[in-house]
Amino acid sequence: MVHTLHTAFFAHIRAIYEQLADRAWFVAISEAQRRAMPELNYAGVVYNGIDVELYPLRKDKEDFLLFLGRTAPEKGMVRAIEAARAAKMRLVCAVKSASDTEHAEWKDHIEPILGDDVEVLGEITHDEKSDLLARAKAVLFPIDWDEPFGLVMTEAMACGTPVIATPRGAVPEVIRDGETGFVVSVESFAVGAAAAMQDLHRIDPEVCRDHVVERFSKEAMVRSYEAVYERVLVAGPPR
Repeated sequence: MVHTLHTAFFAHIRAIYEQLADRAWFVAISEAQRRAMPELNYAGVVYNGIDVELYPLRKDKEDFLLFLGRTAPEKGMVRAIEAARAAKMRLVCAVKSASDTEHAEWKDHIEPILGDDVEVLGEITHDEKSDLLARAKAVLFPIDWDEPFGLVMTEAMACGTPVIATPRGAVPEVIRDGETGFVVSVESFAVGAAAAMQDLHRIDPEVCRDHVVERFSKEAMVRSYEAVYERVLVAGPPR
């Protein structure tokens, strides 16, 4: 059995996998995820793939920044707002708020700092999302948790849009710092992101898209899974 790990190793999830560690082959979706629980029997790392054709490449960008994500504290919408204001740029946010923690973050920390420079959308369709991703000057991904992957980054780069993110979780594996986006610290995200925005002209939209086609497309994912299955067939059951 080959089992793909799709989430972080929270305590209750770790307890389950500890019981199954020697019963299956595991596939991590990033090296960062694999390092978080190295004792499992890994057959390899396979990055999540997207259908690149569903994301239009657009070279001419509009003068706004984009945040996509849940309103959970670790997703960093507050940091995104602070960064956009530091750069004196408009911010569009397409967000989901479902859990008690997300509702609390919205009420206590996000809503009080909203202004005319921040446009908030709810959950949006794929077409609306891809349109925003293609038009945005950059996508802000200011996470403060060890996210195992982060599809928003690959979706943005497929549209030729650079990503400004923190070095948490799989971010350093997904973004080529200075080539497809910029990686700045969590603690000084607003200042670092605003400074990085001065260098957005250095990012080639075609390089961003080519990076996704090569490493994070559905075709790349299939090739990687085929290699995993071949490796497991040769190795046999985990020991």
